[in-house]
Amino acid sequence: MVLPYAENVAELGTFFQSANQRLAAGGKFVSVTLNPRFTKFQTNFFHSTHDEARRQLGKDGVHQKNRRSLGCEEPLFKRQYMEAEYEQAAAVAGMNVAWKSMTATPQAVAKEGEEFWRPIHETQPYILLIAQGR
Repeated sequence: MVLPYAENVAELGTFFQSANQRLAAGGKFVSVTLNPRFTKFQTNFFHSTHDEARRQLGKDGVHQKNRRSLGCEEPLFKRQYMEAEYEQAAAVAGMNVAWKSMTATPQAVAKEGEEFWRPIHETQPYILLIAQGR
């Protein structure tokens, strides 16, 4: 989840350019990132088994104790880029972008149940971004 740290699309392009220069021929850069189409930031996707963990987390998902000890004053995710912005930044760096949905494994669904995973599967808060040189 390094991509949301870019301050702007130009910096995102610099990241893709650097990644493209370091990839072997035909290599791919793969990153889990915030889904550009995700909009349900206020939705609580967790169930009671995660209540204690949620209480220890701030609203932006950063453990408050760790955050203070690191001297963080700003939210860690500075920007949620749109698909076109990712694709434009990658294109300038000579890369194409593909997107892949993320879903729970059959084992995870069997363990926690379909009802537990349904909100995640329906809203897709995270997505795989796959960039490859042209």
